[in-house]
Amino acid sequence: MELRGRTAMVTGAAGVLGKAICRALAVEGADIALVDNSDIALRATAAELGSELSERRFIALVCDVRMPAEVRATVARAQAELGRL
Repeated sequence: MELRGRTAMVTGAAGVLGKAICRALAVEGADIALVDNSDIALRATAAELGSELSERRFIALVCDVRMPAEVRATVARAQAELGRL
């Protein structure tokens, strides 16, 4: 699957499955907006993936997906920093 030039947003990105999804999408060429409610784990995950896949862009966005206003703000920030999702 070719995802070069695309941007993905992954919720639960600091968890094991979320990190694996982020890695798989980035390997295929996507830039990633990592979203989780755990700031420390999220930033560690973004740093780890960024060092492994330095040609991709990763941003860490803390968000509680149960809160609609936070989700809207997070999507807007991801779009502003990475472009169209």
